[in-house]
Amino acid sequence: MSVSKKIAINTFSQILAKTTAIAFGVLGTLFLRRFLGRSLYGDFVFIISLAMMFATLADFGSHLIGVREANQDKKNQAQILGNIILLRFLLAIIASLILILFNFLPRLNHPALIFASLIILAISFKNSLTLVFHSQQKLTTFSWMNFLAGLFTFLGTLLLIFTLKTKAVSAFVFNLSLATFLSAIFFLPRVLQKKTLNFKPSKAILKKFLLQTAPMGGILLLFTLYSKIDTVLLKNFKDSAAVGI
Repeated sequence: MSVSKKIAINTFSQILAKTTAIAFGVLGTLFLRRFLGRSLYGDFVFIISLAMMFATLADFGSHLIGVREANQDKKNQAQILGNIILLRFLLAIIASLILILFNFLPRLNHPALIFASLIILAISFKNSLTLVFHSQQKLTTFSWMNFLAGLFTFLGTLLLIFTLKTKAVSAFVFNLSLATFLSAIFFLPRVLQKKTLNFKPSKAILKKFLLQTAPMGGILLLFTLYSKIDTVLLKNFKDSAAVGI
């Protein structure tokens, strides 16, 4: 396949996947807002915003820098990818534990934060597979994962709305984490069968990678805080209904 054709296919597939994911998100939001009401929907938005903030902390720019590093050194690509994924997994666990500690804060605690910590792990798992596919210039596979994530989340939301007897925010938070995980697990065999990963730790690789990723990680973290911190402030100083609006 020519380079121009590969670029065209990858670009079109990402546009299509993003469009359908937005459509599923909009429809799911309409149904969920009507079902939960303003206050409970505010709780849901607050919890998801927190989860996304900590998911960015767990990523810390490792995806973008990882793709670059893996493609610059094809000989050691498997070990580079394996070390980056190990580091990402460790950061995801730390971020999940920190999020759980929010349950000890008076105005920000919520039972669903336990399930929100699973979202961080699911996103880290999904993006780690994406890191491998991007390194192989297989952006179409990444597009399929995003499409499935949006579809599974939407279908799970509808299923919960029509089956739940009580308005449980935790159920919808868990639905998002499960949908994210399932969208990635379908493509795990592709990574394992081709033996594209070598998880043998390397101090040299990890040290170089941490130095390279720090500036990008800081930029992404600040951008995420800027875009999500209003939700946390509203929840702390006002109430869930204000967040819902």
